[in-house]
Amino acid sequence: MCFLDILAKAFLHKYTETVGVEFMNTSWKKRFILYLTGQALSAFGSSLVQFAITWHIALLTQSGVMLMLAAVFGFLPQVLISLPAGAWADRFNRKKLLIIADGSLAITAAILAFLFMTGYEHLWLLFIISAVRSFGLGIRGPAVVSIIPSLVPMEQLARVNGIQASVSGITTLAAPVLAGGLYATVGIHALFFGDVISGVLAISFLCLITIPARDAPKSNSMWASMVDGIKYASGTSWLRLFLIIYVFFSLMFGPVVFLTPLLIIRTFGDVAWYLAIRETSLALGMIAGGLLSGIIAGKFKNKFRLTLLLFGFFGFTTLLLGLSGYFWLFIGIVALIGITMSLINSCAITVFQTFVDSDYLGRVFSVLSIIAGLTMPISMTVFGPLADVVPVEWLITISGGVMLIVALFSMRLKAWTAFDNSSAVGNLE
Repeated sequence: MCFLDILAKAFLHKYTETVGVEFMNTSWKKRFILYLTGQALSAFGSSLVQFAITWHIALLTQSGVMLMLAAVFGFLPQVLISLPAGAWADRFNRKKLLIIADGSLAITAAILAFLFMTGYEHLWLLFIISAVRSFGLGIRGPAVVSIIPSLVPMEQLARVNGIQASVSGITTLAAPVLAGGLYATVGIHALFFGDVISGVLAISFLCLITIPARDAPKSNSMWASMVDGIKYASGTSWLRLFLIIYVFFSLMFGPVVFLTPLLIIRTFGDVAWYLAIRETSLALGMIAGGLLSGIIAGKFKNKFRLTLLLFGFFGFTTLLLGLSGYFWLFIGIVALIGITMSLINSCAITVFQTFVDSDYLGRVFSVLSIIAGLTMPISMTVFGPLADVVPVEWLITISGGVMLIVALFSMRLKAWTAFDNSSAVGNLE
C-alpha cells in the first residue's frame, strides 16, 4: 500500500493541484491507479506485438498485399465482435471479462514466442494469431471503458479520462521506440514475451480491485440484448444525433490518419526522421491534451457543446495542416491535432459515461467501435485513390473544412440545450 500512496501523491494529487481541485478520498484513487496501471501495461504489450507483427511481415515480404492482409486479420475481427462484446460487457461481470480478454492476449503472445523460438516462423501463423488477438482486443474494448464509472466518482470522470488519454499518448510515444530497439537487438520473440508479462501484470492488478456489483441483466437472450442495445442507441434522440455526427467526422478522418505521411514525403522530402518527428509530435500533443482536459472540461457545464466545439477545432487545425508549407509549422499543427484528439476522446467518453444508462454502456461503446471500424476503410477507399490524382494537401484541407462546417452546424442544434442543466442520465427525459 505504500507504493500506491506514493504513486497517488506523485501523479493524481499533483494533477489535481494543477487544476485547483482536491480529490474526495483515497480509496477509489488506489483502485483506479491499479486499474489504469494494469490496463496501460496490457495496451502497451499489445502495441509491442502489433508493431512486431507488422514490421516482421514488411521486412520479410516487402509486399503491400501482405501488409493489407495483416491489417484485415488484425482489425476486421474487432469490428465483427464489437456488438456481441458490448452485450457481454453489459450482461456479465466486466472484471472477469477483462481477465479473460487479457489472458487470451497473453496466451497467444506466449504461443507465438515459443513457435518463433523453435523455428516456426510461417506467415500464416502471424495472420491466424493476429485474428485471434483481434477478437480478444474487441472483447476488451467495451469492458475497459465501461468499468471506469464503477470505480470513479461521477464528478471526476472528465479528469480521470484525461489522465487515461495522457497515458495512451505515452504508450503511443514509447511503444514504437521500445519495439524497434528490442526487435533489432534481441529479436521478435522478446516483444511477444513482453506482452505475456504485461498481460500477467494486468490480470494481477485486476484481481486486487473490488468492482461494485451490478444488477442482473433484464434480458436472458444474447440476441435480445444486442437488439436492445441497437434500439437504445437509435431510439434515444440525442444519442442518435450524436452518432450521425460521429459518422460524418469518421468519414473525414481518414486523410488525417493515413495521408499525412504521404504529404510529408511529397512536400518536404523522403526523409525518415521527418516521419519520426511527426509521430513524436502527435504523441506529445496527446499527452498534453490529456493533462489539459481536466482544466478545459471544468470550464464547460455542457460537455456536449464542448465536444462539438473540439470537433470544430479539430477540423480547423486539419484545414491548416493542408495549407502549411513549412515543415516546423506543419509539426506544430500536428501537435495541436494531438492535443485536440486527446481532448475529444476524454470529453466524448465522459459524455457517454455520464449520460448513457450504465446497463447499455458497453453496447453503446460497441456501436462507436463499429462506426470507427467501418467508416475508416470506406474513407480510405475514396481518399486513397484520389491521393494519386489530386494533391494530398487539397484532400486534407477539404476534409478539415467539411469537419469544421459540420461542427458549426451541429452546435446550433437545439438538442443540446437539454444538457445545460443536467449532470447525469437520470436528469434527462
